[in-house]
Amino acid sequence: MALSGQLKHNLGAATNALLPQCNYSRCIFLIGHMRCGSTALSNILCSRPDISGYGETHISYTDKNGPGALVLNQLKRSAWKPQADYLFDKILHNVLDSKPPDEFFKSCAIFLIRDPKAAIPSILNLSQKTGMREYATFKDAESYYTDRLLHIKTLWKRFPSDKRCGFTHDALTQDTKTVLNTISQFLGLKSPLRNYYAPSRATKQHGTGDPLNAHKHNAIVEGGIKKARNQNTVSEGRKIADRTEELWLETAALFQKDGER
Repeated sequence: MALSGQLKHNLGAATNALLPQCNYSRCIFLIGHMRCGSTALSNILCSRPDISGYGETHISYTDKNGPGALVLNQLKRSAWKPQADYLFDKILHNVLDSKPPDEFFKSCAIFLIRDPKAAIPSILNLSQKTGMREYATFKDAESYYTDRLLHIKTLWKRFPSDKRCGFTHDALTQDTKTVLNTISQFLGLKSPLRNYYAPSRATKQHGTGDPLNAHKHNAIVEGGIKKARNQNTVSEGRKIADRTEELWLETAALFQKDGER
């Protein structure tokens, strides 16, 4: 039987109050957009005993009880690790992190974005193959992408510099070892991340990650993707708006500047 919204809220609040683990300071959030490479990275993080999670939960982080709701969600998926140092979730939609509480910014945030010339056609392809009507046209996919990147920039600026790190899809796939080592140091992990994961039952369930390719791999596929021959166009001759390209470059530059400190 489905629980009412109020009951879920009350259970989340009770869990938040009872468990020391339920604290934003013990949360890791992977903040990105659809088709940015987040599924493989999530699987690597969640394969560790010190990180409790499985992928995308679709929880809205609107108050201090978010970690409690996260634990309840993981319990439902048989993915909760009571002894883990961290709770994990990935967030890909503005509706889930549009109005987070101040406590949200005590968490560790890993930002991940992808070039619009690759991301937007991939979002459109996902929509066409899975029937997601909200991204059924190129315009819809581009609108989602630009709105998400604008919000990602806002969130990035609100996190303290020691609570954030950011990467592009190209960096993740072309220099995987360096990215994983950087994340390991950022999180203070006792042992470094390795480029391998064994998907659990929870990660295979609908809505937790990439439904098209995740089952084909057990690691981040290194080498990246081939660039489009014409860097100003994408499939079917559609053109990425100049502002979308500028937004991508601006956001990637924020990550690079932070990493150079």
